[in-house]
Amino acid sequence: MKNRYNFTLRLRASDFDCNRQIKPSAILDLFQEAAGAHAKELGIGFEDIIEKGLLWVITKEKFEVLKQPKMHSEVVVHTWPLEPSRVTFQREYLIESTEGEPLVKGTSEWVIVSAEKRRIVPVKDLYPLDSYVEDRMFEGKFTKATDFEAADFESRVTPAFCDLDMNCHVNNIKYADYVLNAIDLKGSKITFFQLDFHKEVKKDDEICLLIAEQGEQILAKGLNAVGEKMFCCEIKVK
Repeated sequence: MKNRYNFTLRLRASDFDCNRQIKPSAILDLFQEAAGAHAKELGIGFEDIIEKGLLWVITKEKFEVLKQPKMHSEVVVHTWPLEPSRVTFQREYLIESTEGEPLVKGTSEWVIVSAEKRRIVPVKDLYPLDSYVEDRMFEGKFTKATDFEAADFESRVTPAFCDLDMNCHVNNIKYADYVLNAIDLKGSKITFFQLDFHKEVKKDDEICLLIAEQGEQILAKGLNAVGEKMFCCEIKVK
């Protein structure tokens, strides 16, 4: 079994915003596709583990834009899992040009949960690998996105059918669109983006999105109808 996976594709116009900047959701979508394809190749994809009553659930993900990709350019997406802990599974990503120039680096953290009870299940020896790639895209521990108390403004969003994934909760890439739709970048370029997921959001769950702008840092968090924190987001711009 291969401990690395990669694929090449051409970026579409729909992957970019009106300022010709690649969308955070497009980057996270590439990460998601790479993770899913590699997991399937390793025999631990969605269909493989659902038969055991288990689900993959992402808890955190982040990326840094090293250089803006160009619309319609071909890129190579690389991914590999780090050696897992008792309950968490960290996966790294690197998007490069076909000439090998790094464009975006990222990482994500996953857990395995019971499909019935939605509780974390420790799984031993999940990966059928003899060795792991040790390259980390970010130094140090995977810290939480920055939280905040006072919001500058708020908006509301209600997830619909097309926002859901195979687990019947809001797909991780949709949160990025929720946040970007609520803020005004004013031509700024995103250099860093992180999402932390605290509770699963489902169809028709009304979410209050709080936003705090602190210079080149934009913070956001989504609260449900009873004030529970569902997710947090941290963005850095220039």
